[in-house]
Amino acid sequence: MNYSTANGTALAGSDFSATSGTLTFADGETSKTVNIAILQDTAFEGTESFTFSLSGPTGGATLGSPSSTTVTLSDDDPAPAISIADVQMAEGNSGTTPMVFTATLSFPAAVPVSFSYQTSGNTAAAFDDFQFICCPTLTFNPGETTKTVAVNIFGDTRPEPNETFSVFLFSASNATFSRSFAVGTILNDDAPLTMTVSDPVVVEGNSGITTAAITLTANAPVFGSIQYFTQDGTAKAPQDYTAQPFGSVFFSNQTTRTIFIPIVGDTETEQDERFFVRFSVNGTGATLDHTSAVVTILNDDPGFGPKFQSVPLGDNASFALILGVSPPSPINVTFTSTNAGVLDVPTSLMLSAASNVLDFPAIGVGATTITVTLPPPFSKTFTADVTVFEPANLVLTPSALKIPEGSTLTVSAAFDPPLTSASLVQLKAADPSIIDVPAAVLIEPGTTATFPVKGLKKGSTALMATTSASHGNVQNTYLADVIEVSKTPLITQIVPANGPVAGGTNVTINGANLEAGCSLFFGGVPATDVAFVNASSMTATAPPHAAGTVDLVLSCSANGFTFANGFTFVAASPTVSGVAPSFGSIKGGTLVNINGKNFRSGCWPFFDNVGATAATFVSSAEMIGEVPPHAAGKVTVAIRCSGVLDGSLANGFTYSTAEEPSPQINSVTPLAGAPGQPVTLTGIRFRRDDVVKFDGFGAAMLGTAPNAEVVRIPEMPAGDASITLIDAAGHSTTTGPIFTVLEPTSPQINTVTPAAGRPGTDVILDGTGFRPGYSFAFGTARAMLVSLSYPRVLLRVPDAAPGTVPLNVLNAAGKIASIGPSFTITATGPSITNLMPPCATTDGGRTMTIKGAGFEPGAVVTFDGTLTATQVVDAKTLSIVIPAGAAGSPRILITNPGGTSAALTGAFTYFSPFDPNGGCSGGRSRPLKH
Repeated sequence: MNYSTANGTALAGSDFSATSGTLTFADGETSKTVNIAILQDTAFEGTESFTFSLSGPTGGATLGSPSSTTVTLSDDDPAPAISIADVQMAEGNSGTTPMVFTATLSFPAAVPVSFSYQTSGNTAAAFDDFQFICCPTLTFNPGETTKTVAVNIFGDTRPEPNETFSVFLFSASNATFSRSFAVGTILNDDAPLTMTVSDPVVVEGNSGITTAAITLTANAPVFGSIQYFTQDGTAKAPQDYTAQPFGSVFFSNQTTRTIFIPIVGDTETEQDERFFVRFSVNGTGATLDHTSAVVTILNDDPGFGPKFQSVPLGDNASFALILGVSPPSPINVTFTSTNAGVLDVPTSLMLSAASNVLDFPAIGVGATTITVTLPPPFSKTFTADVTVFEPANLVLTPSALKIPEGSTLTVSAAFDPPLTSASLVQLKAADPSIIDVPAAVLIEPGTTATFPVKGLKKGSTALMATTSASHGNVQNTYLADVIEVSKTPLITQIVPANGPVAGGTNVTINGANLEAGCSLFFGGVPATDVAFVNASSMTATAPPHAAGTVDLVLSCSANGFTFANGFTFVAASPTVSGVAPSFGSIKGGTLVNINGKNFRSGCWPFFDNVGATAATFVSSAEMIGEVPPHAAGKVTVAIRCSGVLDGSLANGFTYSTAEEPSPQINSVTPLAGAPGQPVTLTGIRFRRDDVVKFDGFGAAMLGTAPNAEVVRIPEMPAGDASITLIDAAGHSTTTGPIFTVLEPTSPQINTVTPAAGRPGTDVILDGTGFRPGYSFAFGTARAMLVSLSYPRVLLRVPDAAPGTVPLNVLNAAGKIASIGPSFTITATGPSITNLMPPCATTDGGRTMTIKGAGFEPGAVVTFDGTLTATQVVDAKTLSIVIPAGAAGSPRILITNPGGTSAALTGAFTYFSPFDPNGGCSGGRSRPLKH
């Protein structure tokens, strides 16, 4: 038979040698071979083919099917790579302007090369800021190496930040991608968007509702929403105004918007009062002249009041005496009290103003009626009733109730400090179907009372305990969890939960499924005198142990149970030895260093029994506190750590009506640095609301203490600069041009911890030169930035295909600024998607549920290295006991027995049980730091 070759996409003479001829099969032969020469070259041509055919058989043979075949040539030369470059341009004021991206082929190809592309928004919005495109195809013809992609940019006159979008390339034919996306940066060319906030003054009226109008005025049309919420000052919701816990005001190409807060009118004589409206600008790009509006409610009721008030012992009863007009000369106003032992009331005062504020110290518990007599020409008499109560801080042990279904937990109740009179505390369950509690418990002076709480069915609810009227009718709320009954030995409570380091504390262990012969360990040290009472109770004596909180480990036959952070060995009570500065404004906000002994994380400063508005534990001998508002005078400064251990310093701080002294910068360390680096300012009278500028460039605050501010050098030109600190009152302190701003340094990643993990886990990058504006990518997949400082970055691994990829640092234009070590994205191992609750007090003890994937039997969980009691429910669920920890956000690490791990930071917060800003309501604007 005959054979021959025929051209296809492969051509004879350039890709192969044309071949033809005749094959002869001798008797008995069944196969023949034909060799065809393939011609080698170094040009990329893609996959090519030609045809080999048989024809004209003789000797009685016939051709079967098929009688021809296709020979495919797989190109072994490297394919060209397509890349696309970033672009930036000014947006313009109107119409459209094309932003032109250039796609480049690494070398000419002998065959057509094509790709498709699509635009996608980042901070810029499709249809509003740029043209949405999907999904045309561009082709490099043989010999071509560049193609352009044009995206229309929509001009406007809105002030807004620089915005970005991306152009993504995909579906490459006859090529690969060396860079498959480009970032387009739309540069704002309009004046900065600023907005003023009005501070309204409203006359309250005698009844009904009036409104306070707060006007937001921008220098240009605004798009987007601004959130706001109200916050009490001397005016309180709901009696003085209607609270707005969360509101939004929407701008749609407008320059002015007004929000209205209802003001409640009354005929009560009182001082002028004020409250605050706090604003968040979100993504509008606007800068507010001040982020809080002050609403002042003017009293319009002459007389003496308020008519009724209840104040704690040691505080002041505050009255407004409104005459309406100023007397022609000072008048002698006389006062009488029906109970001289309750308030320190003067017999008379010489007054000359139309409006007077009078403070009478509360010196005893009880009730009294104050009578005020005005001489001619007023000739009027007014009365007001005052009740002085003994302040009470109710402490329940345990503070978080964990009760097996069908079991009863005994709860201890006491007051700290102890009261001098009995208090009947009313008890109530938020959901009576989950727990059963008695209606009330009587706590005698200086004693601890107990009451039972029975778990009725599995679930979570709250126990509300309200003190008696003689102690302020204060309502306290405690969480209660009814858990499923288990046959495994279980500790639910230890009473008491603390004792001296010398040991010897007799404790009672409450739980379930306890057995005779169980052993008990305190932080690994065996307890003595362990005695079985019944299946839900046993007693023991705590051994000696170093100070700190330890786990209780119960060992019963083949079963065991760990009660994490169950007992605290206490070295000594805290003591307060000094406060600096020792005086400040009655408006509050002064930052002070509190020195003493035996402080720990979770402690909280109190000023005349009023908790500090913010606090930070520095060391066992130092805390930083932000002073709350208070009337003028000397007050006691106390440290409260556990509800039963207090240290105090009488007259430790003095409130003054004088203006807060001006801040002063004494030194700057270092005296030179590049943008993004931290700088420490030392001096006096620093506050959290200070503003620091480097030659007019605002510096981000990283931490504040009374004598130190840590700031980040802003993005600004290199050269000498002055540093200016401005407080909220407008006082400033300037160093002069003593600081040298250096050229920015390139970011550098030195180490990556861990070096492998699933999407969703946290990764720490240690290095230098990190600053705002940089982003990070695992290969080409952008990572979520959790936190950033100059030497360290915390990232969350993005959802990307498994494999080993480089860690790239990207600049503001999306270009690679530096390449770090490789990271392996794994398909197996643990990952965390959710955890509840997201917060707890520093003493821990609550149960947390962690959701995710890849959890293996034997997995362990640590909070900043502290091991917890862990139960692996299934591959997607862990149940743990939250350990005690320091205030802040710990790094939660889950490690499987095989060594794979997942970490999460910033999703959980520890707060002091005394922190007025605690709970799960969010963090502060920035931390107090030493």
